[in-house]
Amino acid sequence: MKDISLIISIRPNSDQFIPLIENILETANDLDKIEICVAYSPLEEDNLQFLNDRDDIIKGIKVDMKLGGSYLYHYINKAAAISNGKLIWVIMDDMRIWTKDFDLKLKPYLKLYNQIYRIKFGGSHGTDIHPIITRKWIQTTGQYATGITPLVWITRLGDLLPPENTKTAVDLVVMDEAELGKIPLRRTTIGLDQPAIKDFREEELTKFRWYEAQLEKEAKLLREVIKNGKG
Repeated sequence: MKDISLIISIRPNSDQFIPLIENILETANDLDKIEICVAYSPLEEDNLQFLNDRDDIIKGIKVDMKLGGSYLYHYINKAAAISNGKLIWVIMDDMRIWTKDFDLKLKPYLKLYNQIYRIKFGGSHGTDIHPIITRKWIQTTGQYATGITPLVWITRLGDLLPPENTKTAVDLVVMDEAELGKIPLRRTTIGLDQPAIKDFREEELTKFRWYEAQLEKEAKLLREVIKNGKG
């Protein structure tokens, strides 16, 4: 079992994927204890050779489904399914790890892998973006995310758990390349905000209600495992 599984979905022919991998290789202390699990679309061409060349550390899986906001969680789930790390960290291809020896910073949390925990960390986005979860979490729910933006799903789900099941690695920092001025700022919609419900069309409202019910269902499952001392 590896210590850390980094989960990545590549936007088709993204020019940010290789720089992200290089960033991981430069900032990790012990590459033997890390794996990078990548989900890519059938349209991918530019990065395939690099994927094949670095199969010593990268596991790749092709997903026969278009990649878009509504389907991103399918990609993340497919990549997470081939992972075996104690800690599972989903990171987008336009993010960069700012902390040298980030794997050593996460070492104190490895012992929690067989319990249900979310690990937040610092950065310009605050501590709620790109949370890390334990292996037990994903074993309990059966997948990484069920909908919305996957990272928002984990954040929302974590907020429904006891506060003591969240840790914060304050000295671990991740930055958005756009904020560093290296790529154009890419605006994205972060989930479905409560104040905006009044503006939803009926189709969106139905989807929102389903997401909320599913979030509570998964949170209940996680809470039960925690309560019973199995997580």
